[in-house]
Amino acid sequence: MSRAKLTALARPPQPRTKPLPHRELGRKIESLGEKSGPRFRSGSGFRKYETVISDAGKVNNLIAKGGNSFSPDNYRDALKPGLKEEKGGYDELFSTSTVEKFLTGFFNERSTPLTADEQKLFNNVINQISDARIPTKYSGYSIKRGGETRRMQHPTGRRQGFFADDGDRDALSAHSYADRTRRQKVTEAMEAAQGADEEVVDVLKAGLRAGIRDTLNNFTAPVTADNVFRFSRRSGTNRFGEENLDQVRARDLMKEMYVWAGGDLPDPDPAETAQQALSRAWEGPSDARLAGNASPDDRRLSPLRVRRARAVDAPGMGAADAPGMTTWAGIFGDIVQSITDALALLAG
Repeated sequence: MSRAKLTALARPPQPRTKPLPHRELGRKIESLGEKSGPRFRSGSGFRKYETVISDAGKVNNLIAKGGNSFSPDNYRDALKPGLKEEKGGYDELFSTSTVEKFLTGFFNERSTPLTADEQKLFNNVINQISDARIPTKYSGYSIKRGGETRRMQHPTGRRQGFFADDGDRDALSAHSYADRTRRQKVTEAMEAAQGADEEVVDVLKAGLRAGIRDTLNNFTAPVTADNVFRFSRRSGTNRFGEENLDQVRARDLMKEMYVWAGGDLPDPDPAETAQQALSRAWEGPSDARLAGNASPDDRRLSPLRVRRARAVDAPGMGAADAPGMTTWAGIFGDIVQSITDALALLAG
């Protein structure tokens, strides 16, 4: 046997860090809630937030009037009618079950009722976290690695997926793995924040940022990217058509929410045209991730692709198609602009 083969046999196997099962992650999240309950101090919290995907008038009063209990059933019942209609549903970047587990643990270990102001704070937090979602048809990727096309698609409506065909078992399996990995990253970020003795709401914000970052870096590609579009189910469509732009806008809205939750984005390249931004290659999951390893990922998010400052100059689009203003009108529109204006005020 060659020396190279003998060396390979003698080398200890490299550990594979698979994502934890959902049940174990649920226990960890509930434990985080239990530790947070006694430590909650009024006065901490998110700045006022205007919901975009969900209707704040319906997704509210989720904390019982007594201020000392939480009902997962009430949360789900309130959330469903509060969401904007979307065929195929939504991909939750900070999962509903994670919210449920955290708040269940929180109220299990809390001995004093929340004040009215504290209840409002928690409802505000839940509204923001509930808004971190992307239509399932937009959620996935299609990239070429090592001569092989790798696809992932969130389960969605029939023939609605942007990245893989219905029944593509490899793509669905990749989603199952990526979903657990993302939830693990959310959990790890919350554990780190709690270990640093951060405020309870800041612990939740850390989880929200982790969910958004992992989704946009590893889970949901921009369909118009050079290294994504040609391998996607959208390859036969107008690359810069409205449906494809809507998918990019949905991702960019999550970037704005990331900033709102305390994250930061790199400054865009002023020399980059709108078409170049839309075509910018997506780095995607690492080879370790694709191999089934829940490896760390602390990459920064990329700059926004869709610029509101000027019209898109990509083929087939004109000044009237300035991104962020004309599509998903009932969801984004003036509300998203108000968020952008508020961020500018905060930055000033």
